[in-house]
Amino acid sequence: LPALQVIKRLRPRWVLFENVRQMATTVIEYEGRHRRILDIIADELGPDYAGRAEVVDFSRYGVPQRRRRLITIYTRDPDGRKLLAEKGTLLPPPTHRQPITLRQAIGGFEPLDARTNLRSVSDPLQRSASEDALPAFP
Repeated sequence: LPALQVIKRLRPRWVLFENVRQMATTVIEYEGRHRRILDIIADELGPDYAGRAEVVDFSRYGVPQRRRRLITIYTRDPDGRKLLAEKGTLLPPPTHRQPITLRQAIGGFEPLDARTNLRSVSDPLQRSASEDALPAFP
């Protein structure tokens, strides 16, 4: 909840919270009353922000795990508010119908060995570790 004070002060166009899905039904004591956290967020952001919370299975977006999280997105951006009114969501459409395995996600990477092969030949972002941080091997 301290994030709400920061948001109210900075007034970003977009706000995103990620949390466990059980937060959708979590009730806490706030200003002397028991209230759902999601209701507190909506009330504190006020009418300038529109949004909602949705449970998202990250495997539907190509993440190689069945991770379900509560994604709460609010916006004061006119295009975002229009999108929410039209589509009922601020989330992009899922990119995957079937879950992928970890092997499918990273199985094509070049094998690396911290002793002999620190960097990928074909992918400059793939490396086993920073050369500066490596211990000396005999």
